[in-house]
Amino acid sequence: KFISNLAINQGGGVNLKKGTYTFSNCEFTSNRAGGEGGGLYFTRDDITASIMGNSLSMIWIHIPSCTFTNNTAYSLEVNQEVLLEITNRIIGFSGAISISCTSGKIINITNNFFSGNLAGGDGGAIHRKNEDCNVYIERNLFSGNIALDDGGAINNDRVNRQTRIYLNTFEGNRASDQGGALRSNG
Repeated sequence: KFISNLAINQGGGVNLKKGTYTFSNCEFTSNRAGGEGGGLYFTRDDITASIMGNSLSMIWIHIPSCTFTNNTAYSLEVNQEVLLEITNRIIGFSGAISISCTSGKIINITNNFFSGNLAGGDGGAIHRKNEDCNVYIERNLFSGNIALDDGGAINNDRVNRQTRIYLNTFEGNRASDQGGALRSNG
């Protein structure tokens, strides 16, 4: 369980860049990142992950049967020149999971529950950006996630490979700009 953790930049609960990882009974609750991935952030080519007891090769990241609840990705910039007046500059991508990877990776996000996650930018629950890997988002429930820009539940931005979004349920997600549940640009 990853509960009420804070990262100033990326991965409020977990930030994966290199190595081998094993998770079981995944729960990411009330984690906060100032940049990306309030619950989970992963990037690079050299990650091997085993989640829920499934050993995975170098080309796989598999996230089944996890709960991502009330995670946030945003930062606040305070204008100190005006006494008692706060100017907020809200940024941050993906309240729950931020995906950034290159070719050869396959990311499976299956049978998860995403609820009440908040992104100051794009992707209330999941933000996928500028990468060249295949992502499969299947049989998940997205409920009450919020993006203060695009993609209340999922933002799929400038990608070069396949994104499969299949048999998911989206209910009560919101975006301030485009795609209350889903926004795809590429």
